[in-house]
Amino acid sequence: MNRLSAAPLLYALLFSAGCGSDGPTAVNQVAGFGSLSALVNSVAFTAGTGSTAGFGGNVLEIDALMVVGGEYRLLQLEVQNVTGPGTYTFSPLAGAGIYYEANNADFDDEAVWDSLEPGGSGQVVITLSTASRLEGTFSFVAPPENAKATGTKTVTNGVFSVIPNSGG
Repeated sequence: MNRLSAAPLLYALLFSAGCGSDGPTAVNQVAGFGSLSALVNSVAFTAGTGSTAGFGGNVLEIDALMVVGGEYRLLQLEVQNVTGPGTYTFSPLAGAGIYYEANNADFDDEAVWDSLEPGGSGQVVITLSTASRLEGTFSFVAPPENAKATGTKTVTNGVFSVIPNSGG
């Protein structure tokens, strides 16, 4: 799978989102993006400003950003070979669920968890696929990808309704 380098992508997302807040910047609907929510190790994650969704060449990528105080979190879904509604299981040639945490907007010292690491798994179920909207559910188990990450991130109850090729 040809994944994007995380640091430039994360910096671009965070630059567009602004820095810091007194609480979550996440809202249910993000203008120009739609919505995404999930539980990460039983803690609520809701996409906020700076989130993006893209679909082209049968590849769906969702980059959902949430900022809580000075902590930056990014939940990324990459799904390849999308041909319409259906179940897409993560594998090196079919996509991944990736989760990032950092204490700064540059994400230069981020912890990364990836469903493609040994012991990882996951899937996306696309229930609606049109030119103007993609909807579905997702879940994944992501072991640590780097030394900054500890333990495993389990993402459950994921649901999205996004406007492809846009950002909020």
